Amino acid sequence: MSLKIIRNNSISFNNVTVKELTGSDADRIRSECTGILESAYERNLTSIVIRLNTEGMQRTYGLRTAIDVINDHMTERDIEVFLVVPSSKSNTGLADKLRNILTPFTNPEKDRRALNITAAFGQAFMARGAAMKSSSKAGALEDVCISYAAKESAFCDEEDYIEPVDQSALKERLKHISDPFGVYLLYMSDSKGISLTELESTAWVSKHIVHNVKKKPDIYKPDKRTAFQFCVGLKLNLDETKDMLKRAGYAISESILEDKIWEFYIENEHYDIIDISDSLEQYGLKPIVDF
Repeated sequence: MSLKIIRNNSISFNNVTVKELTGSDADRIRSECTGILESAYERNLTSIVIRLNTEGMQRTYGLRTAIDVINDHMTERDIEVFLVVPSSKSNTGLADKLRNILTPFTNPEKDRRALNITAAFGQAFMARGAAMKSSSKAGALEDVCISYAAKESAFCDEEDYIEPVDQSALKERLKHISDPFGVYLLYMSDSKGISLTELESTAWVSKHIVHNVKKKPDIYKPDKRTAFQFCVGLKLNLDETKDMLKRAGYAISESILEDKIWEFYIENEHYDIIDISDSLEQYGLKPIVDF
């Protein structure tokens, strides 16, 4: 048996049996995938297409579960399995937003946001001069302020908002203030209700890495990318991510391209490892999920 993973959801297959995986949890995915493979064996098929259509669960979790099942069934049988991964629907618009943010890294001379803000200043002062000729200074200044505020708002995604602090949760966190990375990872996994088995998939880390965390959490230290992967798998917010990275001896750098990509997705609460991997690859960095 051989396995090929394909990301293009629109690809067509001629004269090949196509099956859908529609389970909404890992157990359903395992059961459906096992049934599809066993049926293919019984029918002596030489190839089969399995489309991953797992609504209600993360693509990474569904994909990892399906891969594990297929790998468990790897035998001497001569059958080719095509596992088709759906395109991301929740990443719409984020790619363009990321491109604008990373402009200083990829093309420093064309920092679009800086140019637009400079233009807004210029237009505001020109409007001020014109207004001063036809109305009182006070009225003109007020008009200009309103005009500039409207222009500037175009570059602000949303108003600053401070979330209320959960005091009980804060006290609990303070108990773990000096935990090393591995110990704190186990604590956060438990507090977030995400098992280590789930974390293997949502963070796209190996069983070996998770085994090391469980075996010696007090001395386990990941590389920086793996630390970021755990943060995404746990769905940490940006402050929690910074805290988690610090426990492994890292910090988010404003001058490192990869750090900015991770920061962007975490800040936007988009925790799809496949999308993050695609963005890393797009900017010339090594992908996480290598198809």
